[in-house]
Amino acid sequence: MLERWTRLRDEYVIHAETPTGELSQLAIEGLNGYFRTHPLPSERLAQANEIVAQDHLPLNRPSSHFMWSMK
Repeated sequence: MLERWTRLRDEYVIHAETPTGELSQLAIEGLNGYFRTHPLPSERLAQANEIVAQDHLPLNRPSSHFMWSMK
């Protein structure tokens, strides 16, 4: 899901076709980075991959369901 989210963001948010568009996008990204409260999709993906590697979790294995306990 995070990989798909990253690709969609790259395709629709960072897509500039002209030098002026690139400058505009750079300005928008700078402001978004300054005011944002959540990590970018690519940052979330990198964090998730780091956790998977650190915990030696298997890739390509369906996740198991878990229960939230109310205490």
